[in-house]
Amino acid sequence: MNKKQKVISIIGIFIILIMGFIPPWKYIDNDSSTYREMPAGYYPIFSPPELDEEQLLGLEIDISRLAIQWITVLFMMAAALFITQEKRDATESDEDELL
Repeated sequence: MNKKQKVISIIGIFIILIMGFIPPWKYIDNDSSTYREMPAGYYPIFSPPELDEEQLLGLEIDISRLAIQWITVLFMMAAALFITQEKRDATESDEDELL
């Protein structure tokens, strides 16, 4: 792993951690015959958004949206790592096989 790849890996892991500490939230309304989920925005994990007691019955982290974000970052990280890999010459790989 070269220096560019190490930097890309560190930045990607940092972004994933930040997404985990500030996840997307959703309100859940299940008071009638219908079930509804409404986005509540991004809030720190230790300080969730305020819940309106009159209309809404629940609040939870939007795991599906968070998973899509993490997968997107991982895909972008893998693409960046692939693009920045150093290409080896045929002579270098032959020398490595002899050792």
